[in-house]
Amino acid sequence: MISRFEILDFNWSFISHRDRLLYENQTSEATIHNLIETNFKSLISKSGRRVYYSLYSSGSEPSSPLESQQIACSNQNLYIRTTEFSDTHDRILQHRDGEYSPLLEDITGYHHLLQQDNCDRLIILQSHEYSGYKTQITAAMQCIGYSPEQFHFIPIQPLKLYAFHRENNKVHPIPDLPLGELQKVVNPQTIRWYSLRVPLEEIAPLNLSTSSPEHPQNHFYRIQLAYAYTQKYLTLLKSHHLDSENTSETTPTNPEEQNLIDTLQSTEQILDRAIDEVAPHLICQHVEQISEQFLEWLPPKRWSPSSYATLQKVHDVLLDLVESKLGLTLMPIQYQAVS
Repeated sequence: MISRFEILDFNWSFISHRDRLLYENQTSEATIHNLIETNFKSLISKSGRRVYYSLYSSGSEPSSPLESQQIACSNQNLYIRTTEFSDTHDRILQHRDGEYSPLLEDITGYHHLLQQDNCDRLIILQSHEYSGYKTQITAAMQCIGYSPEQFHFIPIQPLKLYAFHRENNKVHPIPDLPLGELQKVVNPQTIRWYSLRVPLEEIAPLNLSTSSPEHPQNHFYRIQLAYAYTQKYLTLLKSHHLDSENTSETTPTNPEEQNLIDTLQSTEQILDRAIDEVAPHLICQHVEQISEQFLEWLPPKRWSPSSYATLQKVHDVLLDLVESKLGLTLMPIQYQAVS
């Protein structure tokens, strides 16, 4: 399967400005070790009695309580009691020979970021190889006082390719392609859309049989088509003086338009959920719904000033959600002209 972590560039402006999005390690080992030395007392204080020394394997009763603030204790391992937060066993923070564990290095770095004034929440994005690490790192962060709302660790599951087989009239999984080869077959913007339209922690399917430009089941093409029609019809209505600036009539003239307006009005609510859950797929689903409702509405039986206002709103929302919030590009496309 193809790593979505390599496909996405994480240029997501829908994330709050007080959220810290981290998808690559930019802190050197030496810096981390300095942070451990300077932040150890703070970490111990935040963990309460969830850190202990033991001569035995993790999960055993500690041989001695952690009574001092020294990070090393001769001949004993230092553990954190992650079993209190659904981990299978307690985890080592420091080995008896003094070596720091990767878990201690990670929680120290994450703690340091969350202590900064401009950081309310830390979002860690990793490749799917880190799926097994999620339980222990989230449990360890809870041990030192950070709630699931403050710390998100998201291993992004890969992209899986499918294709339609004419012999049995079914869609089947096919062997993976190197990303460079896939981008020769499918537009990179389309690949990114299909990488975003399902939850990050679920495998994302991409059907090569329906991903070609102008295919009616290519979701990203349908969005681009809707956006192209907003541009065309806005120009058309303005040329006929049917823009909302020239009249006060803005009442929808048919139920299809009203349904579209209702969906547009739910945009802020969808964005709030996407932010809270770190769920760009919710934005994608909303964009697809707007696009399909818009294409079903067109062309209306008659144009009205309300039509211009609705067209403008669809245009603005598609542009904002796709380009500004998700960081994709609505590319120019060829479509059949409508008079």
